[in-house]
Amino acid sequence: LPVSDAETGELQWIHTGSKSFKKRLLERYQEGQSELALVAKRSGAGYIQLEKDQDFVPPLLNYLKTKGK
Repeated sequence: LPVSDAETGELQWIHTGSKSFKKRLLERYQEGQSELALVAKRSGAGYIQLEKDQDFVPPLLNYLKTKGK
């Protein structure tokens, strides 16, 4: 995958199939999810983490039950 640096214009090729790339991508995703949950908690906003293959109803009902307490 060709990626261009916005500041320098330098073009770099990223091998998206490599194990190291996938590992870094997963780590960054998990860090982002943790940060999002922390920001939501600090601000008092509701936050429900869902997965694309997960039924959203049970987590939503659980959130609504705990929010009312």
